[in-house]
Amino acid sequence: MVEIRPIFLFSLPRSGSTLVQRVLASAKEIETHPEPWLLLPLFYMTKEVYAEYNHKTVNDAISAFIEQLPKKEFDIKTAIVEFATSLYAKATKSPNAKYFLDKTPRYSLISDDIIDAFEEGKFIFLWRNPLAVITSINHSWADGKWNAYRYYVDLYKGLLTNISAFKKNQDKVVSVRYEDLVIGSTESWQEIFDYLKTPFDKQYLTDFSAISFEGQKGDQIGTKKYKRLSSKSVNKWEKEFSNPLRKRWARNYLAKIGSKNLELIGYSYNDLLDTVNRTPFSFKYLFSDIIRMLIAGPYHYIDISPLRSKLKKKWKNDGFYQNR
Repeated sequence: MVEIRPIFLFSLPRSGSTLVQRVLASAKEIETHPEPWLLLPLFYMTKEVYAEYNHKTVNDAISAFIEQLPKKEFDIKTAIVEFATSLYAKATKSPNAKYFLDKTPRYSLISDDIIDAFEEGKFIFLWRNPLAVITSINHSWADGKWNAYRYYVDLYKGLLTNISAFKKNQDKVVSVRYEDLVIGSTESWQEIFDYLKTPFDKQYLTDFSAISFEGQKGDQIGTKKYKRLSSKSVNKWEKEFSNPLRKRWARNYLAKIGSKNLELIGYSYNDLLDTVNRTPFSFKYLFSDIIRMLIAGPYHYIDISPLRSKLKKKWKNDGFYQNR
């Protein structure tokens, strides 16, 4: 079996990760698959999630099992790494490949877990202006209407988890911005390939248009729309935050991320806020935004963990867990 090292690309949805994946896949040393999503259930086996089979019971049982292992959590992490890398190797078809790139956007929720477990891994953090991410989400999947509420787990927890993991592991990773990758400069691309100790050919920035992937996941929109690097999408977001609801939402969202976090990933809180404030006022999308934001509810602003704890206690007292 081919010895393969994994590369993990951490980003939010609509951040240009498929573009990066296709450019990297142009190199003979890098194999990939659209979006494996392989590691989420493995790392979530000891986290709290809902499942038909009652994951709370599974969580308790696995946690008790881990306590009996000689090295406890370390043994579980080692097993996950061995399992995943064996499958990455099996999925690698090219005899020249030395890397397998796993590009799964929702790995943002477990980026720190992955870096901690995969000691031989390579890790790329890809950032994009968060307000541009939201604009792309709305236009890609809702014709411009407010659709971001479906991705609050990515926009809030995912982004903040990625930032935290990046802060903690800056000496092990490479960090690039989408905006720098699409302007036509090769500097950021060269940085990625240097980090991977893989030769970079400028031809990759045009060859990527011929790269296609089998599978259901992955960005079909950008793949069809962009056959070459384009910076057209960089400033598209600026006119999208024009009605009062979107302006208020953007201000709250930027405040939630925080100026220091934004600066760390290459963006200015004040510049983004000034652009939102300067955007000419309009009523575009206002009615549909009201409906859609009502559907979303206030949960991305309010910490509901105390309510969750009370419900769990009540369910436990009522025998909810024991009966399932």
